[in-house]
Amino acid sequence: MKIFIASSKESIDLMREIEVWIQEANHEPLPWDKPGLFPPGEQTFLTLINISKQIDGAICVFGEDDNIWYRGDAATQPRDNVLIEYGLFVGALGPTKAIICRQGTPKHSTDLQGITFIDLNQERKARGRMELIYWAKRLNSSPIDPALVKLYGRIGVLEKEKEALEQRISFEREKSKDLETLLKRENIIDFTNIDLKKDGYWKLLYKQNFFEGTANILTQECRRTVDLELLIVNSGAKDVANKIAWDTNYGVDRIIFLARKVLRVFRIYFDSEIFSQFINEVPNYIRDKINELAYSVIAKQDFSDMERD
Repeated sequence: MKIFIASSKESIDLMREIEVWIQEANHEPLPWDKPGLFPPGEQTFLTLINISKQIDGAICVFGEDDNIWYRGDAATQPRDNVLIEYGLFVGALGPTKAIICRQGTPKHSTDLQGITFIDLNQERKARGRMELIYWAKRLNSSPIDPALVKLYGRIGVLEKEKEALEQRISFEREKSKDLETLLKRENIIDFTNIDLKKDGYWKLLYKQNFFEGTANILTQECRRTVDLELLIVNSGAKDVANKIAWDTNYGVDRIIFLARKVLRVFRIYFDSEIFSQFINEVPNYIRDKINELAYSVIAKQDFSDMERD
């Protein structure tokens, strides 16, 4: 499909970006400055009318092209020929196939108030790109719901954020492995050697499934946050309990949050011996569950996703 792009010379850089996006949608962009589009000797407006009969969509870039005075105040507005072309293409194609891409905050006619446009200001350009590509892909469908255009634009932004997050997670995993190698080489901590009689319980706190599983076990045994606090204190870890901001919340979400906080305090502020003593002092039925979990984690021998909370 052919999509005409109208803009001023001042907005030509943005028009070039839009050309690329139209190509990404597998359509043919027709920028206003394409060689041969306006043959010499022909009347420009008549040529535009002919173009409107040959295209499937039109994009008009509204930028801060001209300085004007409006009711005594300085303002900016799109180039007047772009405004005329927008009106022409809306009349020929319909309002869903002739759209506005806006950059800056140009003033435009009150008759255009309420029309959904694509915002291509720098802070929203990534989202605007996805909205425009989705609009272009839907040109062969009618009608195009502006709300869906924005929704798909948001989905596109989230996909990019997801990609960036996955790259960050990959980096953090590699960093963690390098730190583990360094700690082992310096004879500080060897996370690959898990000895429950020595320091294994504490090392397992860096393993996500043990960390989360232990937090869940503690939560299951405590209906209130005060019950969790008493469990920690009565199991010989009063110093750990003193580092927690306890409350009387009864919600499960709050209890699991505090259980995780307790395990983080053990992991950060206390050595492996203190945590092993805590495991030995908890009630037998809780210790049995934690032991079962620990042996299950060790049996898998997979320490590639050490917990980095």
